[in-house]
Amino acid sequence: QKGVDITIVASGHASLLAREASKQLKGENILSEVIDIRVLNPFNADLIVESVMKTKHLLVVDSGWLSSGFSAEIIAKVMEKLPVDCLKKPPVRIALPDASAPTSRVLEKAYYTSVDDVVNAAENILNN
Repeated sequence: QKGVDITIVASGHASLLAREASKQLKGENILSEVIDIRVLNPFNADLIVESVMKTKHLLVVDSGWLSSGFSAEIIAKVMEKLPVDCLKKPPVRIALPDASAPTSRVLEKAYYTSVDDVVNAAENILNN
């Protein structure tokens, strides 16, 4: 999905969250470029780099854990290819906390990423 304000990158289930968040952001006049990573290995960051060069903002949504997750790899590969002064803000990633998966519905709401989490992160990047 094309946009000019922020690049949102995701794969798997997180792509659904990213697309839904993009729809909500559009209602707030934030045009997000959503990139759905479908091939994880070999991973090619060129499309993401091209997008971030345009939007100057990067948000990565990952269905895995924060530490050692795919979101960290995406950010590392993109940062290796971007000019030093390209981003207006540091990249942000949303991922599962470094904890065991919960077994109750109450804890699941706090643990798993939601569309609102993605919307809030994008708004924070653009508003701060």
